[in-house]
Amino acid sequence: MLILLNTGWVAHRFGQWRWLLHAVAGVVFLAIGWAAANIVLVVQSLAPTAESSAAGWTFLTFAAAGFILLLYSIWLSYIDSTRQAYRAIAERYRRDGW
Repeated sequence: MLILLNTGWVAHRFGQWRWLLHAVAGVVFLAIGWAAANIVLVVQSLAPTAESSAAGWTFLTFAAAGFILLLYSIWLSYIDSTRQAYRAIAERYRRDGW
């Protein structure tokens, strides 16, 4: 997931479709959160005396991160289609390497 922070490389590599990488990462975060919450529920069902909402908080944490990534991908899609913002970022990456 650290690759998402390297905006220059992502703009250089994916161009106008860089939003798709962030959208897929958001969906993956949602899926990981759902799976982790289910694992926590199974573990909690083995010990019925433990009353905890860890599964809910696990899913909410991952869902929030996934939702933020999805919103960011929508914003990237808009910016790249209307202003071609990825071109300046990709050119700076080609020129300076960061």
